[in-house]
Amino acid sequence: MSDTFVADNGKEFEVSEHGQIVGTISVDINDLIGLNLEGALDMFAEKLVGSELLTDIAYTPKGVEDGEIIIEIKGNIEMILDNRNDGPSI
Repeated sequence: MSDTFVADNGKEFEVSEHGQIVGTISVDINDLIGLNLEGALDMFAEKLVGSELLTDIAYTPKGVEDGEIIIEIKGNIEMILDNRNDGPSI
């Protein structure tokens, strides 16, 4: 049985036993122009989960729809969960 992860942006993902999630984003080519790899990966993470703390990101372009690139993103959520656990306690 896999766990469910609710991202900072409210999206829900199934989590693999290794802490990995998979989702799809769409990106305007103009948003990619001028970014280096690290900047692109940060943008992918932000679009997928609402946080740049997604790690071990892998991406696979899947197509083009309405002028935007559709990209499948895989990443590890452990750093996001660690950051949540380090937050202030009530």
